[in-house]
Amino acid sequence: MKKKYLKFLPLLLILFQQNGFSQEHYKYFEGEVTFTSEFESLDPQIPDDYWHYVFGNSLVGVVKEYKYKTITISESEGTTITYYDLREKKVYIESSMSDTVKWYPLDEEPGELISIQRNKAEKKYLFDELRESVTLEYIPDDPYVERIVSTHYFMPEHKLNKKVYAEHKLNFWHLFINESGSISIRNEAFVYPFLKRVDQVTNIDERVVDDSELEFDKSKVLVKGETGY
Repeated sequence: MKKKYLKFLPLLLILFQQNGFSQEHYKYFEGEVTFTSEFESLDPQIPDDYWHYVFGNSLVGVVKEYKYKTITISESEGTTITYYDLREKKVYIESSMSDTVKWYPLDEEPGELISIQRNKAEKKYLFDELRESVTLEYIPDDPYVERIVSTHYFMPEHKLNKKVYAEHKLNFWHLFINESGSISIRNEAFVYPFLKRVDQVTNIDERVVDDSELEFDKSKVLVKGETGY
């Protein structure tokens, strides 16, 4: 894979790791959600296994009212934890292979929105029921990514607080939450011209999440990440 393509990896880490979490414990879902991850390369020069090497085979989300985090483990990046602070409107990326933590604004739109569609007719059978989905299509502020089309199936039983997510504009996630009002349980993303990724929930664990679980390592150096990649 050409080195220039590595510049868009922070965008994909954030895109693939958010997947719709964070809620009030007494009214909305709080706990831990586990996904398995599958990849299909859209570039004939890049094998499917390469994306597993970069992004790993699974994704874990730990969520609370105004904060949530996602965890991935891969051979390429080690353990990557992404923290979303919905009050401060910032996202922090921490890697086990780095002594710095990079932060990005959460309330800035990531590019040009093409369309958003609520798919009420076309459903998938997930967790014992037919589930609706929302499809987002947009052109990101990234010179190497032509277009992103992502479809997110949701589970209304596990609600989210729409007001909390109103400024979560990164990857236009506020639009999905406004439509669904709940966590996503299956995410299908086409990132042209690179790959297709599917994240499927395998376990949902409702539990109390301690605030300390959602704090990045304060001993590391905090720096603002570059946008535009």
